[in-house]
Amino acid sequence: VTNANGTSNAVSLTVAQTIAPVVITSPVGGDIFLQGSTSTISWSGGTDQVHIALVEESATKESDVNALVIGWITTVGAPNGMLSWSAQEVCDVSGAVCSPVAPGNYKILALSENELGNAGIGDNGSGNWDVSDNSFRVAAAPSLTVVSPNGGEKLVHGNIVSIVWDA
Repeated sequence: VTNANGTSNAVSLTVAQTIAPVVITSPVGGDIFLQGSTSTISWSGGTDQVHIALVEESATKESDVNALVIGWITTVGAPNGMLSWSAQEVCDVSGAVCSPVAPGNYKILALSENELGNAGIGDNGSGNWDVSDNSFRVAAAPSLTVVSPNGGEKLVHGNIVSIVWDA
């Protein structure tokens, strides 16, 4: 760098990106995600993109969560973010192949990219990631089937008609 008087000085710069630990803030455990209804997943922290996955209920910070990933909910979350999820499907990491989610108990994994844009969990558990402390439940949407009247009946105004259904 040269100043106005023509004097040159060497300058050394260090550029650093702050790494904010990613932490799941919702669901916190005991929640019920009804398939087809909107439920919220949220997290604090993270750097660049945050990837959100559905993992088996047995996942912990001390376990090999790579082996417990059922599928990805999103791979394009922002730091300190949230998303709405219908609890119906998860996809592979590319988002190209998706599969339905079976009702059951699960946890959420949040995985943040590092300062180089890489996301991963090392064999020793290294990386910027978090897994829900407690599980939540994905429940099938309730269904209702009208048994009778089931079509074709002629109903007369003022008459009492029984309605029968299966739930």
